[in-house]
Amino acid sequence: LHSGFGMSEATGGITMTPTDQYKDNSLGVPLPGIETRLSDDGELLIRGPYVMIGYLDPPEGETSFDDEGWFHTGDLMQLDADGHMQLVDRKKEIYKNVKGQTIAPQRIENLFREFESVGRAFLVGDHRPYNTLLIHPNPAYEELDFASMAEDEVRDHFRSLIVSVNKFVAPFERIVDFAVIDRDLDADKGELTPKGTPRRKHVVENFADVIDAMYRRSKVQLGGVDVTLPNWLFQTLGLTTQDVIVRGNTVAFRSVGTPLSVTADGPHRTRVGAFIYTHKKRTLDIGAFLTTPDLWLGNEDLVAFAPLDIAARERYGRHQPGLQWHARPEPYRPTEEDRTRLSEALRRSEWDLGELDLAARLLGSDEEEVALDATRLIERILTNEEGTLAEPARAVLARAADAAFPEVRRRAFQRLAPAERPARFSETLERFFSRDPLLLDTETSAFLCERSLPQAKVQAIIRYAHEICAREDCDGDAEALGRSLLSFLAEYGSAHPSKFRATRAFLVRMSLFGASSELRRHAADARVTLEFGFRQWLGPTARIAVDTETGQEYRWEDVVVFEDGMDEDDRRRLLSAIRNTTFLREAVFLFYRGTMIRLNDIPPGGVWIRLLGVRHGKRVYRITVQTRTLDSYDVAANVNETLDTEQVQEEIDWLILCGNGQTGPPVVEEFGGYLHEQDLWSEEYIHGDTLDREMRRLARRQDSEEGLAQLWPFLAWNALSAYVDFWERTGRREEIAELDPADIVLPTHDYHVGSRIVSLSARRPHDNLLAMLQRFGTDFVDPVAQQYEELGGLVGWNVIFSSVLEVLGEHDGLAAYRSALRKRHTGASEQLTEALGEYIDGVQARGFLPMRLYFAAKRYRRWARLNDDATAQARAAMLQELHDTYGLDRLAKTYPEARLRFFRETVFRAAPPALAQGLDQLIAALRGGTMRIEELASAVADLRQRLTVDQDADYFLARIPFAYLRPEDAVDFVTTDLGGSAQSEIVVTLEDLDGQPFRVRHVLLPKEVERLHRLFLSAKLEVRFRPEHRYLVAINTREQIIGGIFYEMKDEGETGHLEKIVVAESYRRKGVADGLMHEFFNRLRAAGARRVTTGFFRPEYFYSYGFSIERKYAGLVKELQE
Repeated sequence: LHSGFGMSEATGGITMTPTDQYKDNSLGVPLPGIETRLSDDGELLIRGPYVMIGYLDPPEGETSFDDEGWFHTGDLMQLDADGHMQLVDRKKEIYKNVKGQTIAPQRIENLFREFESVGRAFLVGDHRPYNTLLIHPNPAYEELDFASMAEDEVRDHFRSLIVSVNKFVAPFERIVDFAVIDRDLDADKGELTPKGTPRRKHVVENFADVIDAMYRRSKVQLGGVDVTLPNWLFQTLGLTTQDVIVRGNTVAFRSVGTPLSVTADGPHRTRVGAFIYTHKKRTLDIGAFLTTPDLWLGNEDLVAFAPLDIAARERYGRHQPGLQWHARPEPYRPTEEDRTRLSEALRRSEWDLGELDLAARLLGSDEEEVALDATRLIERILTNEEGTLAEPARAVLARAADAAFPEVRRRAFQRLAPAERPARFSETLERFFSRDPLLLDTETSAFLCERSLPQAKVQAIIRYAHEICAREDCDGDAEALGRSLLSFLAEYGSAHPSKFRATRAFLVRMSLFGASSELRRHAADARVTLEFGFRQWLGPTARIAVDTETGQEYRWEDVVVFEDGMDEDDRRRLLSAIRNTTFLREAVFLFYRGTMIRLNDIPPGGVWIRLLGVRHGKRVYRITVQTRTLDSYDVAANVNETLDTEQVQEEIDWLILCGNGQTGPPVVEEFGGYLHEQDLWSEEYIHGDTLDREMRRLARRQDSEEGLAQLWPFLAWNALSAYVDFWERTGRREEIAELDPADIVLPTHDYHVGSRIVSLSARRPHDNLLAMLQRFGTDFVDPVAQQYEELGGLVGWNVIFSSVLEVLGEHDGLAAYRSALRKRHTGASEQLTEALGEYIDGVQARGFLPMRLYFAAKRYRRWARLNDDATAQARAAMLQELHDTYGLDRLAKTYPEARLRFFRETVFRAAPPALAQGLDQLIAALRGGTMRIEELASAVADLRQRLTVDQDADYFLARIPFAYLRPEDAVDFVTTDLGGSAQSEIVVTLEDLDGQPFRVRHVLLPKEVERLHRLFLSAKLEVRFRPEHRYLVAINTREQIIGGIFYEMKDEGETGHLEKIVVAESYRRKGVADGLMHEFFNRLRAAGARRVTTGFFRPEYFYSYGFSIERKYAGLVKELQE
């Protein structure tokens, strides 16, 4: 261990402790080539070939060299008994605050020499957040007798002097607090040099208690609420903490602004000025109110309290978590000046926060016309402004839900609904509709129907409507709101065909499961409106077209070709449907993502119709359409034979609910449309053979690895899950009666998804869950095992039980099982109930293995048995291929432990007990929600640090959190001790364009944050690190930080906000920044983030990484999830 001293002027080092001679507080002895000596006052002087010859363009009259060539370092030293240098103090009268801003204390202290009442002024602030001052009164000052004055009078006198001095220095140099000391600095106490110059280090040490007291945050209690006033506020206003006046529940500054009242308004609710806010923390930071536009806009009392300029009022990033605007308890009374300013703002095309503040105040006006004009101004700001005003404008407009006038609420909602962020749209709906159930009048509905809302917002409206319509305690207002929402969705779905399927499925669900008969009837009527409007949009069907090749006219009769021997009545009904209605165009549009076909798109003979089968009271035909451009479309047509009207309607309703892909993968063919006159309907045509045909084919296959016996557990699990899915989508009212392999289509590879029940005609009312499971065994599994003897015993109760959890999820599935077991008459055998009890215990202990994860792990183990000497890279490649092929990343939302469990079931299946236990604990933590997925990387690193594992385990542990890593990527762990506790991190090694390696990881020590801060300052980038920031750094082979990113996670981990990136000058244009950025993106993806945002700085640089401008985000945004 060595310690030394150096400076740039000496080409680096000046002194260093010799090897094996390290001493505390020692800077060592002179290095070779450096001469040193101490001047009379102890200043270190140096000279030699390594010392510079002078500064470039030094200030006139200043020199750092004396006549003998000694360079004066400006540092005071002393020699110990062994001839080692020790630092005493800085002679140079400069220091830097914590932000790296340089301050010359003597210059500021000299300003106080102008005041005769000041005997001594000593500035403090070296490596501190702000400046403070020690003042000793001049005892010889004749105009005031300080000895007889009260303490407050003395402080008031010096406070006024400091306020005046603050006007002549930069904001970062201003004095925030001061203390009057009872003695002058004393040379005998080591506080002054022989020349009377303060020894700054000794002064700070001797007055530490006084100084430390000035750096405690200014906290006051107002109206039963603890409130802090931030240091930057005093600096900005040029005031000190002594300028704060507290009277009752108000706080004010002596010379600026107006008093601000703060009063508790209930638990976690406080009135500050004109507004009421909700908050989670007990202590409120007034700085957060003053610098967060969402909070201060419209609060006239808060604005008047501290006269800040606009730049100081939008310090983004200072928002206090959990602090939100709640209400304006009293209306605002506009003045004539307000009306004039509003009128002028409406005539302009550019605005700032000042105009938005005006609009925010007037939005709460007690005059309707003024409030409407304020709404119009905010609307124009939202329409024309995509910068920093957009987000606060949305927040202000959302307050209009509390407006006193219905017209203001409606107009605000009309403008906000298209502009609001999708993530907040559900909250906006709740806010507006809970205050005004009649919000959706004819004008508002028509206005919104003309706007294209993204799918996420339509789904939010559907979810909210479902919540209202399914509410058991549905009162009159709620029922009126439910009807209003149902009608709006019908109109919107008619006007926007891309939203038709989701809207129809919801209306069908509400017509079956609405809380009241009135809502169910209204949902059914809304569905009729929706379907009629949709067919109106599709337009009439042409009867005649012209052949582009021959110029001859042709009709549908020339286009449609029926197979020989087809039933004549069916021919007539099908041709009538195709010729006279939108039957064919509707089906193709719905089943083929909005494709529109017309008669002139199809050549003569371009439609073929053949019979597929006759079953369950209907004939099913396949309609194949071949267009002139050789595109091909298939549709299934169901022609009713014996089903009555009620049976047809029931089957169609269940088809719509179970074929809707919005609530999960479709479990039946998607429904097209029904024609009452022709009594037939269209369905999606499913390619592929039914399960009974596939099983016969698999039974003939000789390949034992992919034969019927190998695939039967997957096929059974998949089929039974489809039956459970149907039962769940019917509200657990209905179940499939005939569990026939001929009525279901399944994939025959366990890495494929998608199963479809071919027919829903054979249904039965559901009575009991365990009885249904019993039938799964007796009516489906057992008959197949009897037909194929080699399948006997391959599918047991565990597979049957897992089919329920596959659909309901672990939590709801186990709850359903427990509820079923509590019933007396279950209709199940004793064997089933005993097996179910054991199954529940196993899942509770180890967790549920979803089907995809189970078969992915099973396939890996099969491969590993055949390749038992595979290298680590080969195994990693196989894991990655299976992870991607089986789509295990899609399980993470429901099963956050999925990737970790996959590793545990494969490469760590035979792990040593300590490692196995540690991994199981991490799995349990993810399952139980006590650990978030973004914490997995550090948790794995901590586990690795506690254990002794081999190189193979090290290799795979590092790959658990980061799915993006390639098998050949170099990854390792790093651990450091900080304050007696170990911190661990996973490190990824990359190469720059010169082939030189560098490593990327998060910082582990405070000094690394400081080094990154210095790197930003050297790049002329002013940055402010906050507690919520995270730091990703690039480190070279000499352990130097050569680049870094600091960022913040927002929106509950869905968004990463990149504040700044920096790379050391000598490492730029070498690919270090590129490596940092991509590793940053990869780590955010691994943590579950969906997007990354950044400010609008150097946009061309960020465009190259896929960032773009979007209306709903300030700055730039990049989507991380495909």
